[in-house]
Amino acid sequence: MIKFIIPLFREYEKITKQYTRLLNNKIVTQYMVETLEEIKKTMEIDYEIWTNIEEFRTKFDRNKIRFFQSADEVSEIKSEWYRFINPNYPFVSEKTYFVFIEKKLKTLTFNKHVIICDNFSKINEIIKTDCFEVQEMNSLESINLETRSGWWIAEKELKKKRIIIHPLSSKALGTGHIYRGLTIGSKLLIDHDVLFLFRKDQELGINMIRREGFKVLTYDVYENPADIIIMNRPDIVINDLLNTTKDYILKLKQANIRVINFEDIGEGAIYADAVINALYPGNVPQKNFYTGEDYYCIREDFIGISKKTIKKDVEEILITYGGEDPQFLTLATLKGIYKLQDEFNFHITIILGPAFNNHEKLYKAIMEMGLENKISVYENVNEMVKFMKRADIIFTSAGRTMYEIATVGTPAVVTSQNYREITHTFGHPYNGFYNLGYWAEVNEDNYYNVARELILDFGLRQLMNERMRKNDFSEGINRVVKIILNEESENNE
Repeated sequence: MIKFIIPLFREYEKITKQYTRLLNNKIVTQYMVETLEEIKKTMEIDYEIWTNIEEFRTKFDRNKIRFFQSADEVSEIKSEWYRFINPNYPFVSEKTYFVFIEKKLKTLTFNKHVIICDNFSKINEIIKTDCFEVQEMNSLESINLETRSGWWIAEKELKKKRIIIHPLSSKALGTGHIYRGLTIGSKLLIDHDVLFLFRKDQELGINMIRREGFKVLTYDVYENPADIIIMNRPDIVINDLLNTTKDYILKLKQANIRVINFEDIGEGAIYADAVINALYPGNVPQKNFYTGEDYYCIREDFIGISKKTIKKDVEEILITYGGEDPQFLTLATLKGIYKLQDEFNFHITIILGPAFNNHEKLYKAIMEMGLENKISVYENVNEMVKFMKRADIIFTSAGRTMYEIATVGTPAVVTSQNYREITHTFGHPYNGFYNLGYWAEVNEDNYYNVARELILDFGLRQLMNERMRKNDFSEGINRVVKIILNEESENNE
């Protein structure tokens, strides 16, 4: 029977108390012991700790510890059944051990460093002769703890969470949920494993996420997404679905998964660990609700930008109504304001979202109005901040774009595209917005009149800019990440 030996000798420590030092609140040697204990459940092996470090007398099973005065005493001990483990690689996986045992190996290396061998003297050598070398080890088990940088990387790896982001992908409701998922995912991916989940027919979201380099999981229409989530064993799930059911959330909770929901007003909300809603202000009776603009996740390209300086003359008007513009407010706004072009000589820019599907009608209308040379149309732009800052007035919907506009400081006119947007109270005068209300009650004349008023009233545009300047969303993403990772309590200590 193979007996694995963990040699832990003070004279071989490269870092003070290296073998008894805590790593993510656990003695580093414990990681090796736990792995070997798991292997013992399925394979006939044994292990011992050979050491001259007194602290181990109280930390592990005395029957598993063999004490020596120094490492020199061990150098002459030999047995065909002993296999010495390099203690600087404490995270070697069960899978790697199984390969070693099943192939009846005597030496196993990775990048020419000894991982396991039959001779104690080889442990700290770099092998130059031919021997069995593991071709692949995961990011954790390949860490070498001989250096401070190795310890730092190990700490990061051990604290890493597996996170699944499950956003809504619906043309009718725009792409804001997907963009928020990208913003949060980009913030988390340095320290954690981030995946996205979509139903297979949600091609808009799948394509947007894959273009950004994230891994995407999918499920069929007839499948329960909770089953796919549980199968992939995440630590955290982020749902951005608007409405969740009690059964869905409880199934995730029963699998010991931390559940974070965005803008959830479904029956499942009260069972989640946290519900975050930046668009709805005010107090909510549930302790797990976090509401208001303090929790808005602004995109990175909007952080740290200088504020818009208001000019007396309006030279550029931007029209942008989100991912789809389901009410086709782009055309209604254009028809309302284009008549002012000859009088005030401004340029119009239109930005269409990835789900916009009225191209033919829009371009036909532009031709009929004779605006081919007076207007610029862009699709799926990546540098939205540049267009917002260049504009003197922006026409948009009452969604997440409002926060981006406020960050830039450009005077804006908002129209609610659905009843849900009416409740987004951030887009009101006290935050610097001109709010026209619900789309069905707004016509071309309203757009004409408000555009004319803002063009002529330099002081009003200055006031709107000043009120927008009071807002700072740069810390919103950090607050949200702390909630996701269950670290928000640190602020209350």
